[in-house]
Amino acid sequence: MKKGPLRYPHFPDITQSYCYIPFFKQLFARQPELGNPVKIQQIYPNVFFTDLAPVYYWFTYVSGYLSCGLNGGKGTQLNATQKQQYKVHLHNKRCTFKINPKKEPICTGYYRYIVSPKGGLYIFDAIDDSIFHNSIRASQPVQCAGTLYMDNGFITYINNASGHYRPTRAQLMRTLGGLYAAGFIDEATEVSSFHVKHLFSGSLKKEGDVGDLMSTNDIQIPEPWQATKFVHDKMKRRMC
Repeated sequence: MKKGPLRYPHFPDITQSYCYIPFFKQLFARQPELGNPVKIQQIYPNVFFTDLAPVYYWFTYVSGYLSCGLNGGKGTQLNATQKQQYKVHLHNKRCTFKINPKKEPICTGYYRYIVSPKGGLYIFDAIDDSIFHNSIRASQPVQCAGTLYMDNGFITYINNASGHYRPTRAQLMRTLGGLYAAGFIDEATEVSSFHVKHLFSGSLKKEGDVGDLMSTNDIQIPEPWQATKFVHDKMKRRMC
């Protein structure tokens, strides 16, 4: 019998900087490093501001330039307004795009995704050659990035395969705990982790389903957090 998920108290703080070196800042930075400040007293199920995955400069710029876009690339850099078309919300427990007025479930298929520091899930077409993982947050850090499979609005598979961010297995597992807390995935969602072999390739390892990973405490569930003025003010100062 599988054990229930381990839940833990979570009190996020702004303690880590992911600053660009000046050259790359000119190329990429079009959004605040951690996003707009949290709303005071709002409940957030999956916020993380430390141990985020920063953009991997080699794949994002150098490799993309040298390979003419075949391996990496800068891609389109979106601003905070433009990225909203890719944001996912839940409607009747199914994933739908925030901008969809009819709240229809997202079509079945593979998508690339990122999860923002405040826990927002953004997905986009896996075959779009102008929007990359680093596009959604304009190369600012993310909790995790990779590929998922959507089945009529339900996420049935997810991994952390992203050359632009190269999130670790630990970052994937933490993010999955947050996505579970937010209702985007369930115990049946299948998981694979990506392991880098060298600059241009890696391999996927099957990890089992979310329920399996909860039973071994690989995935733990953060308790909901009510945003404080202290963190709001620190985020606001970081935008300057």
